[in-house]
Amino acid sequence: MGCYINSTNERLYGALETGFGAATTLTPQDRLSFRSLKLREESVRVTRKDKTGSRTRFAPHPEVRRESTFDLQCYFPGREPANPVDAMTDLIESALGGGRRTATGLAVSGVSSTPPGLTFGTPHGLAVGQGLRFGGQLRFVKAVPDAHSVTLSAPFDNGIQAGSMLGVSATIFPGETPRSLTLGNYWTPGGGLDRILAGSVIDEMEIALNSDFHGARFRGITREVVSASAFDGGHTGLIQFPAEPSANYQSFLLVPGHIGRLFLGGIEFYLLSLTLRLRNQVDARAREFGWSVAPCYSADLREVSVQFGLYASTKEAVVGLHAMARQREETGLSIQLGNKPGQLVGIHIPRFIPEIPEIADAESRVVMSYPGSLAYGVMNDEISIAFA
Repeated sequence: MGCYINSTNERLYGALETGFGAATTLTPQDRLSFRSLKLREESVRVTRKDKTGSRTRFAPHPEVRRESTFDLQCYFPGREPANPVDAMTDLIESALGGGRRTATGLAVSGVSSTPPGLTFGTPHGLAVGQGLRFGGQLRFVKAVPDAHSVTLSAPFDNGIQAGSMLGVSATIFPGETPRSLTLGNYWTPGGGLDRILAGSVIDEMEIALNSDFHGARFRGITREVVSASAFDGGHTGLIQFPAEPSANYQSFLLVPGHIGRLFLGGIEFYLLSLTLRLRNQVDARAREFGWSVAPCYSADLREVSVQFGLYASTKEAVVGLHAMARQREETGLSIQLGNKPGQLVGIHIPRFIPEIPEIADAESRVVMSYPGSLAYGVMNDEISIAFA
C-alpha cells in the first residue's frame, strides 16, 4: 500500500544549456540549495463549437500545446573560496545572460584613499563592475584609470596594503539574451515525481535582504517538461529519463541573512529592508502555426529596480540621501552579503536615481521607504553580481 511523500525528500540540480531546450547532463556539482520549486504546466485547449446533439461535451483532441512556468526559491550557499563557481552562479548567469569574469592572483602594489583605489605592479585586466575580494570583504571596480590601477566603489578597511594578495572572485555581467538552463528535480522514493525541465529561461529575479538566510527567487518559462513516470523525450534530446547524478546528501553552508554591508554613493548605510528586482520580459516563440514547442525565445528591455527602507535620522548621510531623491541626483549602490571567504555575494548597481521616499510616522520611529528606483546604463552595464 502506498503512502505520502515527504516534501523534504527532494533535490534539485541546475546547469546551463548549450542549446535552447537540449537537456544538459547534470552532475553532483550542479546541486542547488533551494526552498521550493513550483511548476505549472497549462494545456492550451480550444473549445469545440460543433453540435453534439445533447448537452454533453465531446472529448478534446489528445494533442495540445503546453505552456509551462516555474517559480524557484533558492538560498545562496557557501562554496570553496578558491572556486566560487557553482550551480547558483549558473542561475545568476542564466538570468543576466552575460559573460563571467574571474579575478585571481592579483598582487596589490599600492592603496589610495581619496578616491578609494588599488594599484597593481602588472596589468590587472579588470573591468568596470568586477568584484574584488580581500579577506572577508568584497568591493567593486568603479572605474579603470589605466592598465595598472582601479577606483573602487567603496574602500577596503581590513588592513589591505602594498604586497597584499587579492582572493579569487567571479563576477557575472548582463548580456543581450538570458541563457537557458536545465533543471533536474528528484525525489525519494524516486520514479513517481522525478522530472526534467529543459529550456528553462528566467524572466524575473528577486533578491531580498534582511531574511534568515540570503537567497534569490527566480520565475520564468520552461520549453518542455519530461517526467520519469511517463517519459517522452520529444525535443529535449533525451533518449531515456536520466538517473539522479550520484545523490549527495551533504549539508550546505549558507550565507547568513543578517550579516553584510551596503554602500550608497560610497557611504555605508544601515537599512531595514532592500529588494532588488530584475525583469527580462522574456517571450517564447510558441504561438505560430507549425510549432508544438517553442523553437526560440527573445527578451525585451531589461528592467532593474531597487526598493529599500531605513529609519529617518539626523545623520548627515540620511539627510543627504533624502535631498538627493528630491533633487533627482544619481548615485550608485554596492552590497556585500556575508563576511567570510567562500560565503560572499556582492551586488553592484553603478547608476540609479532614488525615488522620493514615503514617510511612515505611525510607529515610534519614522521610517523612510524608497519605492522602486530604476537602474540604468549604456550597454549591458546596469548591474553586476559577484561571488567570492
